[in-house]
Amino acid sequence: MTILNNDILKVGIIGCGAIGNKRAAIIKEDPASILCSTSDVNVITAGALLQQYGRHSGQAYGDWRVMLREAEPDVVIVATPNKYLHEIALGALQRGIHVLCEKPLGRNPRESEQMVKAARENGAILKTGFNHRHHPAIFKAHDLVSNGAIGQLYYARCIYGHGGRPGYEKEWRASKEICGGGELLDQVSTWWIFFAGSWASSRKLSVTPKPAIGRWRWRTMPSPFFGLRVAGRP
Repeated sequence: MTILNNDILKVGIIGCGAIGNKRAAIIKEDPASILCSTSDVNVITAGALLQQYGRHSGQAYGDWRVMLREAEPDVVIVATPNKYLHEIALGALQRGIHVLCEKPLGRNPRESEQMVKAARENGAILKTGFNHRHHPAIFKAHDLVSNGAIGQLYYARCIYGHGGRPGYEKEWRASKEICGGGELLDQVSTWWIFFAGSWASSRKLSVTPKPAIGRWRWRTMPSPFFGLRVAGRP
């Protein structure tokens, strides 16, 4: 890796869809980093992202492997569908490149463990985009539980809704091979463990997913409901 100077990091984005664009917009505002390379299966999409948010001397690629080899970024943001997170993150970590991997960190524990191991073995930093952990409401709830303000926690219901659109059921989120799991994996699990902390790790939990379609006042939105309780208690 070649750092531009002591203060600025070269950032590459792999996966230039909606999430990649959101990350790129933040990078452009950050004086400590510069978007120098992008990669997407559609190289035109990668080029458009780089032109809007990146460095004019940067390069867009259709193959992420070539990008890692030629661009030598200091940091890579992996913003692809879940199926591809594992392979791409490993490829970067094994080169000693720091990685921000979009949630979830792999489709299963094996993929996640391999990524963590690669980061440790190569002295790289691996982070996951658990953006909901930084929501003010989640922080407040975490404080209430941690400080015992609401008493002993024994039941929690996690509700999450995702905006739908025509043909949504045909997109990659509906594919088990690509996604790895539904909202329980993609959303609820990303902040539930943080929310419950040691309470969750010290108890046996039962999980009951209850997918439902809820009509919200501003639009129709699929709202999966999940009930979690301590096993053996009502």
